[in-house]
Amino acid sequence: MRKNEDFIFRFKKAFREDYGFELNNKQAKEAAGNLVDFFYLLWRWDTEEKQKEKQVEAKQDESRIPDQRSL
Repeated sequence: MRKNEDFIFRFKKAFREDYGFELNNKQAKEAAGNLVDFFYLLWRWDTEEKQKEKQVEAKQDESRIPDQRSL
């Protein structure tokens, strides 16, 4: 539990320094959770996009005519 408390303390401090606004613990927990959720969502979308690109590349490779020199 100490790690969470330390994280919230550091998040509140960074928020205060960057935006000049003091968050209470409840606000800081919610804001930090939203931030983590947002970056998780971005990571998930990026991962899905990369998987789709790999699938498209694999299909393109299958449909290519082999180079005559390689036969």
